[in-house]
Amino acid sequence: MTTSDEIMEVAEYTVVLPPSLILNDPESIADFCKKVSLQVQGDLAVLNSEIPVEALLVSFAVIYRTATQALLRSADDLVLIFDHETRNLVSNEKVDDSVWLEISKLKDEIVVVGDIALPTFEHIVDLSVFWNETKESDNLIDRTKDFLKKLSENSTPAMTLKLQGSLPSLPLLSAIYLLRPSGHTIQYQNDSGEFLTLFV
Repeated sequence: MTTSDEIMEVAEYTVVLPPSLILNDPESIADFCKKVSLQVQGDLAVLNSEIPVEALLVSFAVIYRTATQALLRSADDLVLIFDHETRNLVSNEKVDDSVWLEISKLKDEIVVVGDIALPTFEHIVDLSVFWNETKESDNLIDRTKDFLKKLSENSTPAMTLKLQGSLPSLPLLSAIYLLRPSGHTIQYQNDSGEFLTLFV
C-alpha cells in the first residue's frame, strides 16, 4: 500500500521554443523574456542545447526565476539542471540527475555575495580555463561534474560576476546555476565581446 507521499506524479515538460533575440535592443530582450516566461509559467521546462548560446542563456535566466525544474536536452541525454521543488516525478524519458546532485553538493561551498561585508566590485571568470583543465572524455555528463568541482574550488564572490569562455551548453548552464549566488549581477561575454546581463 502506498501513502500519498509515495505517489509518483508523471512529469509533463514544456519544451521552450525561444523567439528571435536582438542583443543590443532592450525592448527585444524584454519581449523575449516575456514570451519565454509565458511558455513556462512555473512548469517543468526543457531547453535544447542546439539553441544559439545567447537565446539559451537568456531563456535559462527566465526559467531560473519562473520554472520549478529545468532540463537540458543534449544529444541523446535529458539532463536535470535544477529542481527548485523536489517532487516525486516520473518522466516518460530517462532523466539523468547526476549533474544536479553534484550542483546540490557543491552549492553549499559557494560563498554567497550577500554574506561578504565588502565584496569585490567585479570579477571575471573564464569558464573555458576550468573546462580545459578537466580530462577530456566522451561522457559529457562526467566531464561536467569534474568541471563543476574545479569551478567551485575557485569561485570568488563579486558584485558583478562576468563569465566568459566557449564551452558546451551543459557545463555552461550548470556553471551559471552554481555561481549564481556568488554575484549580485551575472553577465556573460559572448564571442563578439558583448556582455549579456542574465541576473541583476
